[in-house]
Parts: sequence; structure tokens; C-alpha cells
Amino acid sequence: MENVGKENQYQHMGISNKNTTIEVELVIVSELINICDISHILKLAHSAAWEKGDPVPNKPYCRKDTTWSYSIGIKESYDIREQSRHFLEIFEQKTPDLIHLVTNLKVECCILYTIKVLKDQTPIFSLENDIISFADKVKANIDFDTYF
Repeated sequence: MENVGKENQYQHMGISNKNTTIEVELVIVSELINICDISHILKLAHSAAWEKGDPVPNKPYCRKDTTWSYSIGIKESYDIREQSRHFLEIFEQKTPDLIHLVTNLKVECCILYTIKVLKDQTPIFSLENDIISFADKVKANIDFDTYF
């Protein structure tokens, strides 16, 4: 997933850009489903989205699939477990809807952790059973993008 404009997002959120930050997103990818349908089913507005065929900014090619993404926000932290708990507060109750999307509408889900490490302040990379269990139920991959 592309992270364009993260620096400006940090500043607008009052984050100092001096400490390690963690962002967790649910990313849903499909060739067949409409972005509005995903938002309607989950009852959430996306943080970022694009349709298959949309041009990729500053690249000579187009998107290969439709992507819907919801971010819990960028937080200064040294422990991804804290952000995982916040993520689950939002999405655990939506498990049946996510299972419906995966099973019936053939979407793929990913829990994406984006970690920006500053001043050698590497966070704890530990996942608790509840986030692993949730990912298994909704057939989601868990990915980590780390920037130093």
C-alpha cells in the first residue's frame, strides 16, 4: 500500500516527527467490488481508496485492483500491541461483515502495520493471540512496512 503524504499527515495530527510512530490499517483489495459497497457493509468511511484502473500518482501505470483502506491513525508508540488493541476495538465487532466480504464477495484483507522508527527507537514487535485470531477468522494477511 502506498504511503503518500505521510509527513504532512504527521504534522496535521500534532505528532512531533521526533519519536517512533505506528499506524495500523485494514486494507481490503478486490477486482470486483465497489468502494462504496465496502463502506456501506462495514459502516465506515475509508481513509484511502482507489478503483481498478485509476492512475498511480507520479507513476506511468494504473492501479491493478480496487483498494479500500481504513487507518486507526498514526500514533507515537513503542509497542504495536497498543495499536492492535485499538484496531480490534473498531473491527472485532465487524468480523461477520468481513467474513461475508471475504467469503461471498471474494475480497482479500490485510492488517497493515506501518512503523516509522526514529532515533533508533525500535518498537516491540509482538502480536497477541487476539489479533492473530481475528486475522485468521477474516482470512487477513498481516504485513509490516518499516521505515528507518
